[in-house]
Amino acid sequence: MAVVNNLGSCLKISYVIFAFCSAFFLGALKGLIVGPIAGLTLIAGNVGVILGLFPAHVTWTVYTVAKTNRFDIPLKLAILVALPALFGIWLGLSIAVSVLVGVGYGFFTPWISAFEAFRQDTESNKFFHCLVDGTWGTIKGSCTVVTDFADLCYHSYPLYLKELRESPASDELQTLRLIHVPGCIIVGIIGLVIDIPLFTAIAVVKSPYLLFKGWFRLAQDAINREGPFLEIACIPVAGLTILLWPIIVIGFVLTTIFASIFVGLYGAVVVFQERSFRRGVSYVIAVVGEFDEYTNDWLYLREGTIFPKPRYRMTNGSFSSEVSVVVHPSAVSRVNSSGSVEPPAMLVPSLVRSVSVRGAIQEVRMVQIWEHMMGWFEMEGKELLDQGVLTPADLYESLKGRHGNESSIISVGLPSYALLHTLLRSIKAGAHGVLLLDGSEVTHLNRPQDKFLDWFFNPIMVLKDQIRVIKLGESEVRYLEKVVLFGNHEQRMEAWDNSGNLPQENLRAAQIQGISRRMMGMVRSVSKLPTYRRRFRQVVKALITYWLEKQGLNRTGSMSSGDFIEEPGVTTDEIDEAVQNMIIENGAYPSPLGYGGFPKSVCTSVSECICHGIPDSRPLEDGDIINIDVTVYLNGYNGDTSATFFCGDVDEKAKKLVQVTKESLDKAISICGAGVKYKKIGKTIHDHADKHKYGVVRQFVGHGIGRVFHSDPVVLHFRNNEAGRMVLNQTFTIEPMLTVGSIKPVMWDDDWTVITEDASLSAQFEHTILITKHGAEILTNC
Repeated sequence: MAVVNNLGSCLKISYVIFAFCSAFFLGALKGLIVGPIAGLTLIAGNVGVILGLFPAHVTWTVYTVAKTNRFDIPLKLAILVALPALFGIWLGLSIAVSVLVGVGYGFFTPWISAFEAFRQDTESNKFFHCLVDGTWGTIKGSCTVVTDFADLCYHSYPLYLKELRESPASDELQTLRLIHVPGCIIVGIIGLVIDIPLFTAIAVVKSPYLLFKGWFRLAQDAINREGPFLEIACIPVAGLTILLWPIIVIGFVLTTIFASIFVGLYGAVVVFQERSFRRGVSYVIAVVGEFDEYTNDWLYLREGTIFPKPRYRMTNGSFSSEVSVVVHPSAVSRVNSSGSVEPPAMLVPSLVRSVSVRGAIQEVRMVQIWEHMMGWFEMEGKELLDQGVLTPADLYESLKGRHGNESSIISVGLPSYALLHTLLRSIKAGAHGVLLLDGSEVTHLNRPQDKFLDWFFNPIMVLKDQIRVIKLGESEVRYLEKVVLFGNHEQRMEAWDNSGNLPQENLRAAQIQGISRRMMGMVRSVSKLPTYRRRFRQVVKALITYWLEKQGLNRTGSMSSGDFIEEPGVTTDEIDEAVQNMIIENGAYPSPLGYGGFPKSVCTSVSECICHGIPDSRPLEDGDIINIDVTVYLNGYNGDTSATFFCGDVDEKAKKLVQVTKESLDKAISICGAGVKYKKIGKTIHDHADKHKYGVVRQFVGHGIGRVFHSDPVVLHFRNNEAGRMVLNQTFTIEPMLTVGSIKPVMWDDDWTVITEDASLSAQFEHTILITKHGAEILTNC
């Protein structure tokens, strides 16, 4: 029996070694193959965004500095003089970081994914995911990074500038204060001289301990499956991390040295903000002690620091990632000059250290926070829809991306309203932190160590304590609901009779207004994050679906062109509205609305417009031909179709173009079936177009369709050598675009509308096709 047990142990060890080596070399191979593609995609995309938006960034920034009421004229001039240097730093750093991130992401993600596959439950799943994970997913991930970065540069930065431009004149005016400039320069130099060497020394001295401490903890994972890396506790992953740990340690030292430059220079900012040379020097010294203590906590060394930590701020207290908020009774109220007790404007927390390392390890996952946040929004949104407080029009306006009052009600008001009720429930339950939907609690001790919560969680905890201390009455809570939901939209506030009234006492009214401004400010800050906006859009769509289902609307209707399309004088905006209403009345959702920023529900392409025309107020004229492209979302799936219609009397040339385009589509569908190569579709369409002397647009394709709007396969409409074959139960679109002249497209500045280069007529037809054992089934009907 002992021999059998020993043999079994040896086999297990051999299997682990074999699995590790296999994943190691397979991951490296995937990294070498996929890495250049994903890395170049990320680098080229981010650098393209940086360079493409650079002129706009410069223009927006200069315009904002000139228009804002926050700076006086001398400070504006000083900022404008400094802008070339700041933009130069932005270009250099952003491009350099894009290159480093692209190389690291492209190579390491496929490599690590090979090890992550060992989390799977069966050996076959482990083998399959070891081969597949980190290939196409890495490339898609690099595209997502580029999309989010573009969203940040195109949406978040201009939104921040807009808020700065629209700051009320009542906000504190920032002046140049030349008297403090010499102090700023001196403290900036002192910061560089002191902070860079001391930060470097701390990092270098502690790096061996970090190296061996990390190896020790990782070995616990690999051998005993215990330790601070328990969340990644699979032996191959721990083994890979052991190999990579020296690189991580070196990266920590280099990052520390780089960051110390900006930390030291920030001392000059402190001098300017605090109007004190002494506080600037105190900051330079104190920040070294803060860093030393932070690294001690991180490495579980003794508490405290050998460096002095003088105060450098006007306000007392600070937050740390490992503190709990405890409000002392003496801090709850104070006596004013008249002898009465009044609540404080701000509560200062005391710091309580975590006494349980194990408790700090078992933290809430960040994905839970995201899902619960979106759950709050959806739950409160459904309740407000049921009450008639929110309307479907509010939801649609939000998706269209407009920045009017209606849009802000959903994008800012709804999250603020949900956050208010979450804090009120947490206060009522006596929770130390914030209660999630499942009843669990997030506190300073178990929260994820994530930058999002660094910016968001601590202010929320302070706000929660402020609400708790002032003890809002029922009418005050109802009034606060109105304020956070509707903001400055007074008509909507008055229309909602929820028994909420503004307190008559000025101090009380000011406290409530202050809470609402802080809460809405937090939401506006978070709404600048691309990840948040992407998830929040799904919440809005879910609310629209909920409203449609609640109405029990008829789902049996069908779309026709309608007599209105054939009448000159009708605008494409009116067509968009009519089709949108038809889609909604049939219990579906217009997929293009908000897709990639598209502002309407359908595409309407008139005459020389090839595709993606945006509906507007231009009336159709006699002789126009118009393509209407409709995609609907229903029960988790999309359906995509388009057709070209006549407006009034058109000439024979236009009629023939439309006829041949429709014939090309029909002939392509007729040869579809399981096992048939996609290239036969392109050849069939191209041959038929050539026969009648028409051009085939090459830049736009058919595509797979289903739960995702656009997906594989790619269906080309011209002669090609693609080798892919149709498979049973596959669903995709065929959507040829033919022209009477040039096939070269020209895109307008709206980044959507595409017209022919020579303004010649274009037509398009489209069907969604399902491949069955009998051939092809047309799922759409034009």
